[in-house]
Amino acid sequence: MKKKVKKVLKLIALSLVGLLIVGAIGGGIYERIARKSALKEFPPPGEMISVGSHKLHLDCRGEAKEGAPTIILEAGLDPMGGSILWSGLIDSIASFGRVCTYDRAGIAWSEIGPGPRVADKLVDELHALISKSGENGPYLLVAWSMGGPYARLYAKRYFDEMAGLVLVDSSHPEQFERLPANESFSLPPTWLLKTVPLLRKVGIMRNVMKRELNFPQLAPEKQAALYKVSAGSISTVLTEFTNILESLEQAAQVTSLGDLPLTVLGAVDPPDASQVGFITQEQLIEGQKAWVGMQKEIAAISTRGKFVGVPESGHYIHFDQPAVVLSEIREMYERLKTDSLSVNQ
Repeated sequence: MKKKVKKVLKLIALSLVGLLIVGAIGGGIYERIARKSALKEFPPPGEMISVGSHKLHLDCRGEAKEGAPTIILEAGLDPMGGSILWSGLIDSIASFGRVCTYDRAGIAWSEIGPGPRVADKLVDELHALISKSGENGPYLLVAWSMGGPYARLYAKRYFDEMAGLVLVDSSHPEQFERLPANESFSLPPTWLLKTVPLLRKVGIMRNVMKRELNFPQLAPEKQAALYKVSAGSISTVLTEFTNILESLEQAAQVTSLGDLPLTVLGAVDPPDASQVGFITQEQLIEGQKAWVGMQKEIAAISTRGKFVGVPESGHYIHFDQPAVVLSEIREMYERLKTDSLSVNQ
C-alpha cells in the first residue's frame, strides 16, 4: 500500500510539472503572439537603432536650427517609456526645435537589453543611441524623476557634448534617507525580482499590468498603445529598481557640473493624505519641504543652476502643468541658441 501511495504521489508530481511546462510553453507562445500583434497595431512612431546586442526606439521630430541644441527627452522608472511619457509635449517642442525621445531597453518599443540595468550602463546605451542616430549636438537633455540621476551622470560623463540640462522633479541621491515616507525603504525580495521577468515571458505581466496603466492625461491612442505595447515593461522597470541604490550612488559622485546651464523644476505642494493612505498629512508636508530642499541642492551642482517651484502639481509635472515644463524647456533652448550665435559672430 505504501509503495502504491508513493507511486501515485510521484505520478501527481510529474503531472503537475508537466502542466507547468505546458503552461509555460503556452504562455510563452501567447506572449510572442500578443507582442507581435501589439507591434502590428501600434508600430513604433520612430526608428529602431542597434546599440549592440539590442535595438532601442528613438523618435525625433522638428527642424534643427543653426546654433541650437538638439533636445533629448529622458523618462523615469515608468513602463510608459519616453516616447509615451513625453507624447503630450513632443510636438509642441518640435514646433521650435529638433527634439528626440526614446525608450530604454526593455521598455515600450525597445528590445530587452543585458543586465545589470544600472545607471552607468543606461547612460552608455543612450550615448551609443545618439551617436548612431546621426542627430547633431550639442544636446539639451531633459529628464524626469529617476531620469534625473541618469541625466546627471550623462552630463558629467559626456560633458563636452552637452549644451544644458532641464530636470523635472528629479530623484535625489539621498531621497531614501531624507524623506519620511521612505524611512523603512527596502528593496523587494530577490525571489520576486527574479520571478517578474519570467512572468513577462509567459504573458502574465501583460494581463496584470493592464489594470494599472491608466493615465487619463494621455491621448486615447497613446493610452491604447500603453496597454498593448508597454504592459510587460514593468518587469524591466523592476530590474532597474533593483539597482536604484547603486544608480543613485553613481549620481551622487557627480558633485559639480561646472557652469553647465541647469534648470530644475520641482513640485512644491504636498499631496493630500487621503489620496495616499499610508502617511499623515504632517509627514507629507514635512516630506515635501525636504523634497523641495533636495531639488534646490540639485540646482546648486552648477554655477548656472536655477530652481523653479511648480505649484498645483504632483510628481508628474509634465502631465499636471505641461505649459510650465514647455516654457522652461523653450526658455533654456532659446538662451542656448542665442549664446551660441553670439559666440560664432
